[in-house]
Amino acid sequence: MTSYFHKATHLSESQLFPPDENCRICGSKNRAKQFLVQPEPDVWLLECHRCHVSSASRMPTDEALEVYYGKYYSGSTYEQSTGGKVAKITFDKPLRLVKRIRSGITESFQGRRVDILDFGGGDGTVSLLLGTTLLEENACKDVRIVLVDLSGEVPRNKESGIVIENRTGLEDDGRHYDVVIASAILEHIPSPREVLRTLLCSLRTGGVFYARTPSQAALLRLLPIRQLRKLLFTYPGHVHDMGQLFWDSILNQLGLLPAFRMLWSRPSPVERSFREGFFRALAAHLLKAPWYVLGGCYGLVGGWEVLIQKCD
Repeated sequence: MTSYFHKATHLSESQLFPPDENCRICGSKNRAKQFLVQPEPDVWLLECHRCHVSSASRMPTDEALEVYYGKYYSGSTYEQSTGGKVAKITFDKPLRLVKRIRSGITESFQGRRVDILDFGGGDGTVSLLLGTTLLEENACKDVRIVLVDLSGEVPRNKESGIVIENRTGLEDDGRHYDVVIASAILEHIPSPREVLRTLLCSLRTGGVFYARTPSQAALLRLLPIRQLRKLLFTYPGHVHDMGQLFWDSILNQLGLLPAFRMLWSRPSPVERSFREGFFRALAAHLLKAPWYVLGGCYGLVGGWEVLIQKCD
């Protein structure tokens, strides 16, 4: 389900690039219209029949995105139940997300530092909590976090043993990481292919990549009212929809097999907690539940998550 501070904005002709002829992931021209994202000028959501990403037919200009993200987190902060910190995040009770990521990390870090790359991580809440969890478990000696986010915000870190480096852009500088986190970010990037490849290739052997993306297209096609679609598919913030079929084929599309393997590909956790938004949380749980019985033939899950490991 969409975070409550995501808002759609109607873009004018001057704020849009010309329509894309090719898929921005695999380059295919074989794409089909799913629904109208905005009218006048028309922007459609198109599904690629090769890599199964769904993307906006017209991408916002850099200037339009700069204006949009300049007020992106407006009204989104709230007090966390632990420590009273005001955090810019997209997930209620982020420790729930951290525990999911931690459950997939099987590499032993005894006696050495853990390196974490947090791409698009806002104020670094998730990566900081993960680093703290690893230290509390005595799973590693210390932690270094590279936080890449356009906000350039410096996290307030009081945890000894954790060093944080802030960047505003992704650099292919030859560094390698044990954990790469790209939670709720890839759907915002107009041309994500090289970004995704760079993130995966920055893993050291045994390292894991975690991503969480919207998988809403199947659900939105069923909605008869365009305004409901606009509420859920928050263009130009979201310009892609990346569900199970996309993720199950992406390693092949990027030419990364057999050096990488998918550890899990499944519906993402519900963003809202019952305490913060009971009815939204309940609706999201009810939508996701049938997948665990029906599997890939059921697509109304709202969001997807993957954990990918570099094995060679």
